Amino acid sequence: MSLSRCSATIAVLVVSFGFPHVTHAGPITYTFEVVATSGPLTGQSSTGTFSFDNSIIPIGGGSVQQTGLLTHLSFIWNGVTYDETSANTGTLGFSGSGAGDLAYAFFGTDCSSIQCNLSVNLEGWLVSVGPGGGVFDYSIAGGGRNFGAGAATLVSPSSVVPEPSSLLLLGTGVALIRKRWRTS
Repeated sequence: MSLSRCSATIAVLVVSFGFPHVTHAGPITYTFEVVATSGPLTGQSSTGTFSFDNSIIPIGGGSVQQTGLLTHLSFIWNGVTYDETSANTGTLGFSGSGAGDLAYAFFGTDCSSIQCNLSVNLEGWLVSVGPGGGVFDYSIAGGGRNFGAGAATLVSPSSVVPEPSSLLLLGTGVALIRKRWRTS
């Protein structure tokens, strides 16, 4: 195989499979921290994590408003453990950077696609948070002064492992071409 034919074949592979084309598979996970600054649990703090699938990120940024956006949630508040089945999403907003960076998140124990609520005498919470900080509101079961507020902080996401299949395919093609070229 001639060098020019080899180069042309590599060019076709690059155009066909992208170079370097790396997609991200799986969830993106963020950590959030809350601290109660008012109400009956003043001074209490907790750290949680939540994940969402990167396939929901709108191209060019924007927001997604619906329940069930979180694929994973782990959070303990006032001795109660919450997960993605006992708390739900209101909105996830993404920057237009092209990297899918989370601009803000709004979720809690009683959310619809557009708002979250707290009920008197019921245990519950809601978080509205972005990279610059956020708010945390909560209610606890029982009568009297059972509402409180606090601060929320969003921590950078965990690294997503790139899916190497496209580069593996491209590398295999190049290796086969080099082998044929050397034996010609």
